[in-house]
Amino acid sequence: MEIITSRKYNSIFRKNLKTKISKLTDKNDFVKIYKIVNDELDNKLSINRNGIYFNLNLLSDKCIEDISLIIDNINILNEIQINNEPKIKYETYNKEINIENFIKNNKLTKKEKSLIKKFRQT
Repeated sequence: MEIITSRKYNSIFRKNLKTKISKLTDKNDFVKIYKIVNDELDNKLSINRNGIYFNLNLLSDKCIEDISLIIDNINILNEIQINNEPKIKYETYNKEINIENFIKNNKLTKKEKSLIKKFRQT
């Protein structure tokens, strides 16, 4: 007779956690998660040239909580960085330029002057 133990975090939560982990990009974040998982699973990690793989269903609720906290902190830090970045002002390049003022204010080469003369003739 098997003893059925209930888990605090169901498979859906663990699957969502997996997608959050896959969206991470910083190597240091992966190292933090690896340390937690390695302490929990010891030799039950699958390591090959493509990466390190483990089964989230084998992790305890405490381990899942720790990983979830790390990911939440990372997301909060990313939101703070996004909000602190300066806003980009968009200006179109389609402004009309008065050629006469441009010529007066800027020193032009002979080539540029000849191009402007050709442009005026057309």
